[in-house]
Amino acid sequence: MRKLLHSARRWLGAAGGSVDAWLSPNCRFDLLSFNSTAPVIEVNAGVSAPSLLSTVDGRWFSLPVGKASPVQSKLSLLSIPHGGYMSTSSLLFRRVDIMSISTADVRLVKGNLLPVTNLSCPFGYSFAYTFTLLPLYDPELEVKPYSCSSPFSANVPSCNAPAYSAFITCTSCPSNYISLKQGRADANQTWTIANTNSVQQRDEIQCKECPPQFIYKGAASIQAQTGYWFPPLPLLWQYYNWSWEDVILACPPSACQPATPFEFSDGVLQPDTSMCSTGRDMESKLCSMCLANHSTDLISKKCYSSSVVEQWPASTVVFLVFFSILILAYLVFLHLKPLGPQSPWLRIIVNYFSVVGLLHTSTDGGGGSLIVGGILRILSAFSSPISHSSPSLRLVLPGAQPIDVHLMEGVVSLCVGAVFAVSIAARWGLAKAAQRSQLRTRLLLGIFTLLLLSYSSISELVFSFLTCVDVPILDNITSSTAVLSMESRLWIHAEWQCWTAYVGWSVLLVFGLLFVFGFPLGLYIWQGLFPSNDRWMHRLHLRYSHLRRRSKGSAKQASGPSWSGVSVIYLLEGRLKEWYWDVLLFYRRALFALVFVFAPFGMLQQVFFAVLSVAFFALHIHYNPYDSQLANLTETVSYVLLLFINILNFPSVSFLTNNVELTESSRTFLQHTVFAQSVLASAGLVVLVLALACAYGWKLVKVVTVRRHALCLPCKRKFNSNCLRRAKHRTTVSKKRGDVDNVAITSTETVRYSELTDI
Repeated sequence: MRKLLHSARRWLGAAGGSVDAWLSPNCRFDLLSFNSTAPVIEVNAGVSAPSLLSTVDGRWFSLPVGKASPVQSKLSLLSIPHGGYMSTSSLLFRRVDIMSISTADVRLVKGNLLPVTNLSCPFGYSFAYTFTLLPLYDPELEVKPYSCSSPFSANVPSCNAPAYSAFITCTSCPSNYISLKQGRADANQTWTIANTNSVQQRDEIQCKECPPQFIYKGAASIQAQTGYWFPPLPLLWQYYNWSWEDVILACPPSACQPATPFEFSDGVLQPDTSMCSTGRDMESKLCSMCLANHSTDLISKKCYSSSVVEQWPASTVVFLVFFSILILAYLVFLHLKPLGPQSPWLRIIVNYFSVVGLLHTSTDGGGGSLIVGGILRILSAFSSPISHSSPSLRLVLPGAQPIDVHLMEGVVSLCVGAVFAVSIAARWGLAKAAQRSQLRTRLLLGIFTLLLLSYSSISELVFSFLTCVDVPILDNITSSTAVLSMESRLWIHAEWQCWTAYVGWSVLLVFGLLFVFGFPLGLYIWQGLFPSNDRWMHRLHLRYSHLRRRSKGSAKQASGPSWSGVSVIYLLEGRLKEWYWDVLLFYRRALFALVFVFAPFGMLQQVFFAVLSVAFFALHIHYNPYDSQLANLTETVSYVLLLFINILNFPSVSFLTNNVELTESSRTFLQHTVFAQSVLASAGLVVLVLALACAYGWKLVKVVTVRRHALCLPCKRKFNSNCLRRAKHRTTVSKKRGDVDNVAITSTETVRYSELTDI
């Protein structure tokens, strides 16, 4: 036997002629890479056939093959085309009595065959050992006691004896098919009858067509596209009842955007690759958890190691203190500010920031704020114009998971509203009867203002908990045909079961949906029933009342129930030319949140965003809903900026959804695209600041002008006398009719905004 050194392009050994090759089971031949077309072990017959023998009966040596050339679809581990007869035992079989078999029927010697062990193919290659019997002339049968050619004393039917051949091969999956399993002899020790002459020992590897979420690089080499999660692939191949549609799931925003995409090369997971964003745990479902000793950033929702940030960083403490002071200051402001019509600027600012945040999160893997990031990118561009990378502003909350930060966005809004309501209730208990009506109005206006600020976060929180997905669960495998089980989990945090599994969750979500859709609807109905001829609901109510009275034969003029809340509706609609515009803005934000949560990530989601942006932009241009032309112009500019930011999302989505190949030049293009979005978003902030400065600066100028004129003594005396006369008149009216908030208006009366102003 010739024994050769390990080589990637040569066979391991060959034997020929009448040679007995003794192999020890303690031998191990590790072929890390095998690229030869010749067999690893080749046994050729000469005058007589050689034999493979084991130093320990029936035990094979170890021969694992690491990988092969991608162009090689078949490897030969053992080739014995003519092995001779089975008259003596070998590594492949135990001796067969030649008198016991008369034909080359492999079923007659199946009990004497020994299965192969300790041999394994590369990942993506199936294992097959084929043992074949063929009739071959045996000269030993010519002599006694066989005398095969004697017509009188022959003890065997012919001079042919069954001779064997043996082949061990590794066969790759077809092109564009993959398997993260390697064919092994030990995986299946049973024989399968191929035909009357052949039996096989096989280990199939379950080749699957490469899904579009993977980049095919070989039978066991793939690179996963970003934005998707799947269970561990080598474990997955131990199950038999799954499809790619079941196990490859789209991740929540910013969860599956790794720095280096997940990759298997020749069945081996490449180091420093991941399917999750940096700091997230691949073993958690849908990458919903941070790694051990990692915490979540409040702005970007990224996970950072505790070795990178200290416990309770100073930046986080300063931010939380500042944020708490800001909330308290705003609550005090709501308590002390003079009651007046709701400013359109709060509506414009909140609508702009809520939509620009959704547009940014729908494409950016890291999350965070496009406004803050844009300002920092612009500032960094002056010092380093080439680099437009994401800023490193971190507000890490120690021990927090991404779901904790997500819940905080909605819970904080509810807590602020509750604190405001409790504080107003406390003032109500201490106030005099004459002041309670004003406190009631202040409570309603304050709650409405807080809802303007937090409606988007509350609706997005409610919608995000509605979506559930079936997640594959890899249980302990107890059989060779393990069945993959699926569980319904929350999409936003797949470590939790779906809300349908808990009654409490179901009740909370029902109340949440009633609030998200019911509050704007209730507001619309309440405003629509206001006794004014420009409101169709009021006119419809009058017509219904008139028809009902006619059917009863009553001659009395139709009237409806009293309507109260004149001062509240004036405070809500005082700056609006269209009374229902607030309801429209609430549903606009709800629709954007619905698209963000339920529309599939990719081009379709961005198209929905664009359609909504164009539709509401057209409505705004048509109606010009605010009484201030500056406010209308400012919101027009904000709509245009949002539409351009939305359009710039399409290139990013094309790459993220793998419709376009990502190259170095395309990466540079995407960096410039993100920088352009940051500039546009920051420009929107600048426009809002300038518009606010103009609006309130002009008010300040008018106040100063009025006070300067009031310094004139004759004017001052006249002004004071008018004030006394008006105060006396209001006192008389108040005594006769009661407080303005308790004014009752029947459905036969109509009120204009000018009358509301006088009231």
